[in-house]
Parts: sequence; structure tokens; C-alpha cells
Amino acid sequence: MVVPAGRGRVLLATLLLRANRFTSVDELVERVWEGEPPDLDRAHKTLQTVVMRLRQALGDANCVRHERGGYLAEIEPEQLDLSRFRALVARQEYGAALALWRGPVLGNVVSESLHRDEVPPLVEEQLAALEQRIEGDLTAGRSVDLVPELQELTRRHPLRDRFWGHLMLALYRSGRQAGALAAYRQVSEMLADELGIDPAPALRELHEQILRGEVAPPKEKLVTPRQLPPDLATFAGRETDVARLAASEAPVLVISGTGGVGKTALAVHWAHRIAGRFEDGQLFVNLRGQDQARAMSSQEALKLVLKGLRVDSVPVGLDEQVALYRSLVADRKLLLVLDNAANAEQVRPLLPASPAALTIITSRGDLRGLTLNDADLVRLPTLGDDGGLRLLARVLGADRVRAEADAAAALVRLCGGLPLALRIAAADLRAQDDMTIASRVTRLEADRLGELAVAGDPAAAVGVVFDESYAALPEDTRLVLRRLGVLPGVDFTANDAAVISGLPNVRRHLNQLVAVHLVEQQGDRFALHDLLRVYARERCAKEEIDEALERLYDFYRRMTDDAAVLLFPDQRRFPLSITTTQLPGVVLRTTEEAFAWMNAEYENLFSAVVIAVERGEHWPANEIGAVLSSYCYETRDDASWSALCEIRDRSARESGEDVLIAHSDLSYAIYRFSQADLARVKELTEEAFELSLRTDDQPALATAHKLLGALARAVGDTEKFLRHQRLAFEIHEQRGESDGQAVSLLNIAAGLFDLPDLLGAEQALLRALELAANSPAVLGHAHASLNGVYHQLGRMPEVIANHDAFLALQAKLGNPRPITIGTSAVVNVRRALLQFDDAFDLMIDVLDEVRKRSSFEEEFDAWNALADLFDDCGAHEDALAVGHVQLKMMDGEKPVKMQMDAHLALVQSYRLLGDHERAAHHLGETRALYDKGNALLSGRIVREQAFLHLAAGEMKDALRCAEEAVATHQRYHQRHQEGQSLEALAVIRRAAGDEEGAVEAEALAAKAYRDCGVPE
Repeated sequence: MVVPAGRGRVLLATLLLRANRFTSVDELVERVWEGEPPDLDRAHKTLQTVVMRLRQALGDANCVRHERGGYLAEIEPEQLDLSRFRALVARQEYGAALALWRGPVLGNVVSESLHRDEVPPLVEEQLAALEQRIEGDLTAGRSVDLVPELQELTRRHPLRDRFWGHLMLALYRSGRQAGALAAYRQVSEMLADELGIDPAPALRELHEQILRGEVAPPKEKLVTPRQLPPDLATFAGRETDVARLAASEAPVLVISGTGGVGKTALAVHWAHRIAGRFEDGQLFVNLRGQDQARAMSSQEALKLVLKGLRVDSVPVGLDEQVALYRSLVADRKLLLVLDNAANAEQVRPLLPASPAALTIITSRGDLRGLTLNDADLVRLPTLGDDGGLRLLARVLGADRVRAEADAAAALVRLCGGLPLALRIAAADLRAQDDMTIASRVTRLEADRLGELAVAGDPAAAVGVVFDESYAALPEDTRLVLRRLGVLPGVDFTANDAAVISGLPNVRRHLNQLVAVHLVEQQGDRFALHDLLRVYARERCAKEEIDEALERLYDFYRRMTDDAAVLLFPDQRRFPLSITTTQLPGVVLRTTEEAFAWMNAEYENLFSAVVIAVERGEHWPANEIGAVLSSYCYETRDDASWSALCEIRDRSARESGEDVLIAHSDLSYAIYRFSQADLARVKELTEEAFELSLRTDDQPALATAHKLLGALARAVGDTEKFLRHQRLAFEIHEQRGESDGQAVSLLNIAAGLFDLPDLLGAEQALLRALELAANSPAVLGHAHASLNGVYHQLGRMPEVIANHDAFLALQAKLGNPRPITIGTSAVVNVRRALLQFDDAFDLMIDVLDEVRKRSSFEEEFDAWNALADLFDDCGAHEDALAVGHVQLKMMDGEKPVKMQMDAHLALVQSYRLLGDHERAAHHLGETRALYDKGNALLSGRIVREQAFLHLAAGEMKDALRCAEEAVATHQRYHQRHQEGQSLEALAVIRRAAGDEEGAVEAEALAAKAYRDCGVPE
């Protein structure tokens, strides 16, 4: 992430130097424009544009927050080098603090005032810390190493007494008494010549001590430990991961991954590669973190490390151990490898403070908390096909692998890319040259885990530990373990275990499995190691697998249906084919519980759908999948939504059942519509419509009508759109489906909005709110739609109040997608209220959200609001750039209104920049699209035409268009836009010499703005 040079960089530097402290707009203007700002009001607006650009450049790292009258950089102490530096200095960890300084202070910030006022105090802090670090080095006996550094420091800072004193002491302790005395003469002569003064008393006293030979001797240098285990000569397949380690500049590297994935091998290999950089030693400690009974405490590990550093008398307390350890290794070039860490707390006391040290940690957990200690997290995956083949080639020889390429690839797949499994599988091949890889594959296919063992070496067997642990379990606990191997997904809950096992008190069995490390627990969720999952499943008979999955599907069907009743009652669901009996006491009672359950279980539900399709069980796959589709629609998890649609489509067509195909088509069409793929929407919807007629599936027919109407609206045929929506409404009304009626009213309101019949749209939406009282999803969409209606009507306070109600609803649900099209309407209201800072803040949130969860319509709407916001702030070039982004989005078949909005954005920006020729071109494109039917923008189109006539000196036409714009807005109740067109009319009348008419129009505009609750 790079912040472009210029005002944005000066602004960011100013805010970061005062992190978490408020800075007024006036102060920032003074700093950004070096005391010579343009017109103050213009400078304030331009500053808002600078802030906007800065936030966009920062992206996810954005820390700039607006408060009334100013800004601040809201940042955690560990995120800012300056804060970390000061914290480390306060803890006397000077080496680590100084390592944070990279080049000159604000070296890439062009600002005379910052370099004059802010840099000198920071440099003084740095030098003071450097003096303290050197003091510690001298105490630790590193005098010889310090001499060159101190000679350079006295050259660069000749008036700094402490550096001269340190140099004299370092020279003396290095056996160079004459050099120490010469250094004193040099500083004495320099001070006398340049300042006419003598050296400070401390220097004179040190000079006397050196003359008398009374300076204390240095401490004995530490013994260098070399504790790394041997590197593997056959290490291979990790080139990408080695490159990631090599690219890191972090002081701590955490290599995480599943057991057997090769974390220790990679750590040791990399440690050997870089050992030469760490002349003060390499330490290795196995923390035994995956063995709960034998895991080391931090104190035990520190004792080993201190022993490795030849400390004979180790303090008893942890704090004393840490203090001694950090003192011993301060500023030493030390490499520490901590293998098998349990958690971040276990390793933190072991992290050296030296900036020259590197710590490499391996763990099955990702230890993300160590990012607070500047750690880089390297998540080690299993080897891909290529990596696995390279490892085999290294172990067996490239010629042997090449000769049986297909068999070698199969071997890699059977081992799941797990290095431990691959090495074990290759052990027999390496020992027996006459054994073929193909024969090894055949044996693995027959007994996968049984073959992943080296005869005579229990430590080299994937399944041996599993066997021993499994045999020691009570029978019911064995059953639980076996059934857990059948579960789809990556983790599970105690409820899942209870359902799939059919046993009471399953928590007791889980606790027992956790205690013997056969199940890993993280909070209220559990997981099986990948190989253990294979192990457990292989111990299930087919009948047991069938029973387990049947019970699981039964449970998932009921739970997803319960969630849908609470969250998506308007969406078509399949009636449950059986009465479920699994865990009747586990129910979803509220929308909050339903959304939380869907959020937590989505991945497992998705996996269950995939497995059901693979097993040819298409009804449960589609019953569960239908609810997941509704969930994806609400959360806009587009990648998952797309994959789900493809899976359901394949399942439905394999089933050959018209009902499943129709519903899959409709779900897929909704997704494709969100991506503006209108051709595919048409194809899917027409097929679903025909199938629904054939099967007399009325709910599906209603959905098809909604989609066919949406297609009509996209091409500007509002009447056809409304006809389809009313047919859908009639179906829902006949079936007594209030939520379905509410959705149809939402759509009808959209059509009325386009006509525009804004008051009719409002009434339809208010009626939808009444009907959807028990449907939070529909309520959310109704509130969002009302934002747009109220904005067009000019009822600005109602937009804010309505949006607050929407956000409260989303927060109550825990919906991860609170940003909607309605939010862009709020941005426009903030613009109208002249609350540009708030508008920019909200705009950043909108853009961040649409980048994460792509929805074509939402993204376009956000860019549209941003273009207007830039124009309002005078940043017309930025607005123009945004307009071209919108126009580029219109490639292919896209909704007519969006095309009109894109061109209108460019009309406005070009006009404000004085390029009337290009403005006229885009206005012509807008008019051509208007002929296809969309009256909502008609008043704005005519207003822009009035401005262009004015620019051309065509006063009569300008007046006519401006008056037509006012009348159009009045006809459609667009009160705020009426005010804008009245302002335009006033400008044109004044230009035509009609001052009285201009004043009258201005008065009417002021009244319109007052009616809207916005400044005149």
C-alpha cells in the first residue's frame, strides 16, 4: 500500500504524529498548505477531497476518522512505529525500539513545516535511545564491536558528549588506552576551537579514570550455542514457502499448519539456510505444545534457553527469568527456533528484544495474536501435486518418478499432499528398488492408513498412535469418534456430534476425546485432524455411514427450515418430507439466533450439500441448498453463492425432476441478475417459467414472474415490469402468503419509482412493511428502498430516520452486510445537508463493502453517489474519473437507468469543467436512452440542457428548459430537485437581465430547501 506523494502524505504524517488526538480542520489546512492556503472555504472543501483520496489509498488500513470540526488518526499503539518505539523505550528495550527506525524521519514527506517543527524532537528521542542502547552494550562487554559505530556517531554528532564518552570507554576496554586518550584530545580541541568551552565534567572525569587505569573491566562474552537439529537432505516441494520466509523482514515468523504438514522440517531447513547471519548463536526448543500432558510452560522453556546461553544460576520466578534473558540477548544476533508451540502466551516470554534476533515458531495453531509482536504468519498448506512430486523425486530419484509419472501423481493424491505421509509411503520404495510406485499405490488404495507406516519403526506410522488411542476408548466413545469422521465440513459442534452419534451425554464423550488429543477443541467448536478423519471414517461400515448422514440431513433440514421461517419467510422453501426428530430441544427461537446459527454453520451446510449431491441424494441437497441460497442473497457472499448455484444446477438436472430444476433455475437467475448478466437470467427464467406451468408450482411461478418483470425493467419497459409483479402479487395473495405479497410490493414500488409515481411507491413500501412484520430480510429491503423514495421526495430527515431503523434491524440480526443501495441515498442526503465530512465517511464504508461483497447494482450506485459528492466539493476531475468508471461498467447489456445515470454523471462533470462539447455528447446519449422509457431522470436531463443552452448564449431555450425542469419536478413531487432547478432558473434569468424573476426563483428555491429540511 503506497500513499501518493503530495498533500495526502502530509495530511497522514500530521495525523499520525498526533495519533488518537484531535486536529482541527484549520490546523490541518495550515499544515497541508504550508501556511498559505487558498480561500479558506475552498481549502476546507479541498481538504475533504484530500481526506477522501487518502482513505482510498489506505484501503483496509484506513485509520482517518472524522470528528466535528476536524480529524484524527484512530490507531492502536502497536500499529504505529512511533508508539511502539516509545513503549519499547519505556520498557528499556532499546535495541528493538531503534530497529523500528528506517531511514530519515519523514524522509518521503515534502513539508517544510513538519521538518522544522516535528522532526527535531523525534531525532532527539532516537539519539537518546541510542545512547541508552550503547550504554547497555558497553555493560555487556561488546566494546570492540562498538568502536566503528561510535567513531561514525561522533563524526555525525560532534557536540554530543555521551557519544564521545562511550567511544573513549569502548576504546579503553578494547585495550586501546592511547586511542581513548586521543579521542579525548580530539573532542577537547574541537570544543575549544568552535565553542570556546571545555568538555563536560563527566568526560573530564572519565579521562582522569583512563589515565589512572581505574575503569571497570568489561563483562565476559557469552558462549555461542549451536542447537539446530540436522537439516533434511531430501527437503523439497516448499520453494514458495521458503520464498515467503525469505521475503519477510519480521522479527518473528510463525509457521502454522496441520500435523505432519512439515512445519518443523521447513523451520529447521530455513534456520540452517540463514544460520550464518546469527553469529551469536542458534537455539532450538521443542515446546511439546501438541501434547497437553507434557507441554512445556514458558518458565520451563526459558530455563532451557538460559542454560543454552550458559547461565548456571537460573532465577526461580518467570519475571526474573525474562529480565535476565532479555538482558543477555539484547542486540545480539541470535536465532531462536521454538517448535510445537501451543499458543501465543507460551512463546511471548521467549521472544528476544534484540532487533538483530529472529524467532521461528511452529504450531498447529496460527498464533495470530503474535502479530501484535510484529510476527509474520506463514500458514503452511499441504503440498500440491507439483510439490508432492518434487518431494518424491528428491526422495526416490527423478528418473524413478519420471518413469512412473501417473502412479507417482496418484501416490501424491492418496497421501493428500501431506509430507509425513509421502515420506512414509516412499520409505519402502526407497528401501526396495524392485518395488514399483504403482504397486505402492495399489496397496495404499487397499489400506490407506495401514500402509502409511514404516515396518519396525512405530514413530514412523501415521495410524499407530490412532490405533493405540482408539483401543483405549470405551465403546460408546469409539462410536462417537467413528461417526465424527463422517461429518462434512471442517469443524462441528456438540449438537452435530449428538445428532450423528444418536447418543445422549455426547459432551462427555467429546471431553474424553479432547483429553486424549483425538479431537481438537476451539471454544464451543471441535475439529478432527485430516488423517484422523480418514481413520475414523474407515472404521465405519457403509450402513453406519448411511445412518449417520441420514440423521445429519434430517437435522440440517429442520434447522435450515426453522432459520428460513425466521429470516426469509418470503423465500420459496421445500416442504419437509418427514417430521424431524433429531434433538427436538435444539430450536431457533429468534431472528438473532437464526442468523448466528447460519453464520456459524454455513460452511458445514455447504459441504453437506456437496456430499449429498455426490451420493445422488438430490432432495436433501436442494432442501438445504434452497435456504443457503437465500442466505447468500442477504449476505452477498458472491463466490460461495456462485458455487452453490452451480452445484444445485448439476444436482437438479441429474435428478431429472422438473420441480428441482425450476427452483434451481430461479435461484441461479437471481444470482446472475445481481451480476447484471441479463442474457443468462432470461434463459434460466424462461425455462423455470415453463417448468412451473407444467407442474402447477405456483410459488415458483410467482418468482418467475418477478424475474421476468425485472428483465423488463432493465430494458426500460416499466409497464411490463409492473404487470409481472402484480401477477406475482395475486399468486401470493391467493395463497395467503403475506411475506410474498410484501416482496411483490417492494418490486411494484420499484416500478412506480421509475414512472415516477413517488407517492405511490411510498404507499406500496409502507404496506410492505406492514405485511413483512415477521420477515427481517424483507423489512431491510423495504427500509432501503424507502431511503431512495424519501430522497427523491426531498424528505431528508425521514431518510436519516429510516436508515437508522434499517441499521438497528441489521445490527439486531448480526447481518455482516449492513451497507445497501439505501446507504448511497443517505450519502446524497448528507450532501444536501452540506455535511460533506459525514458523507465522505459513509462513502468510504460503502465502497469498502461493495469491494468485499460485490453486487453490481450496489457498486454502481456507490460510484454514482461519489461522483456527485466530488462535484459538490469542487473536485470535478475526480468526479469525471468516477463517471468514466461508471460508463465502463456499462459494457454489455445493462439496465437502462444505470446507463442514463452513467452518462448524466459525465454531463455534469464536463459542464462544470467547462467542456460543453463533451457534456452535450453525453446528454445526447442520455436522451437516446430516455426514449426507451424512464421518466425519473427527466427533470434533471432538462436542467442540464438548460445549462448547455446558457453556455451557448441561447437564452430563450435555456429559460424554456429551466422552467420545464421545475414543472417536471413539481409534477413528480421531487421537491429537493425542484429547488435545484429553481436555482438554475434564477441563474439563467439573471443572465438574461431579468433580476426580478431571478430573485423570485431564488425565493422559491429557498422555500423548497426549507421544506426539505436542508440549508438554503
